[in-house]
Amino acid sequence: MRRAFIPRARAPKALQNYTHLDIFTQLQLGIHPPLSAQRQFIQQHFEEEMERRGITEAKLLAMDGRLCTRLLRQLLFERYLSVPFRLFTFDLEFTGPPVFGPDGPTEEIMEFGFYSPAHDKVFSCLVRPRKGRRISPEVTTLTNITEEMLQRDGLPFPEAWKKVMDVLLTPEPEELPGAEERLLVLSHGGKLADVSLIKWTLEAHGMELPPSLVFGD
Repeated sequence: MRRAFIPRARAPKALQNYTHLDIFTQLQLGIHPPLSAQRQFIQQHFEEEMERRGITEAKLLAMDGRLCTRLLRQLLFERYLSVPFRLFTFDLEFTGPPVFGPDGPTEEIMEFGFYSPAHDKVFSCLVRPRKGRRISPEVTTLTNITEEMLQRDGLPFPEAWKKVMDVLLTPEPEELPGAEERLLVLSHGGKLADVSLIKWTLEAHGMELPPSLVFGD
């Protein structure tokens, strides 16, 4: 099967000795190489990216100067200046308002909730509290989570956390290479309790927070 995008003639002599950074700097300064030179530079250096975008040689040749310059700028930016990552938002529910004391938190995580904008999907997982820990009627009223639900559907924390990581490590559509190394997880006010409780519970189970996981607020 022939490939959709095939590099052909060599770049014009004017660009043969230029690096990607040289070209990007010129574009940032408003200096645009000739259209034919831009096309040949793209063909020489960005074959894989063009195939991923579904841009054939015919489509490239049909682009005017404005579109071709914009494409070249995007290709250079993505390869050298952009920082790939996966983005999620999250929220936790607790067995009660947590207070951190010398012996650790007074409450436990009873639900993980994550949202992936890239997939437009919500993930929710109930966590079964340790034996003897019960939730109050006030917490049930606030969260609609009952003691029966936790006992029936809740998972032990290690199993629930594994499901969370399976979700976070699922590749996203058209993500940049290396995105799996930066998992950006955001919440509103999460650093006050959510993140602290996650870290403490992981340590209590002899587990570690992956270095790729970055929490934001």
